[in-house]
Amino acid sequence: MYSEEKVIDKIEILEDGTMFIREKTKVFRDGEVIAETYHRSSYTPEEEIPFINDNITGIASIIRTKEVVDKYKFEKQKTLSESLDKENI
Repeated sequence: MYSEEKVIDKIEILEDGTMFIREKTKVFRDGEVIAETYHRSSYTPEEEIPFINDNITGIASIIRTKEVVDKYKFEKQKTLSESLDKENI
């Protein structure tokens, strides 16, 4: 008998507030793991995180303060402006 189990096995948070979430899928045959696959997603502070589970929602609400989101947007705009300035030289 085959079965599948999905778990969030890794959450990383960068200094700028970006979250990386890794989901592991285990495939079982007769109770023994016969395969594992991974799916990774990343979310910047200004992106909406789809509901995955209560743990992810809780972590996101703690780290994604207005200050973190505003700083991310400021740094993003600053980088974009610097890039445009270099192109216009």
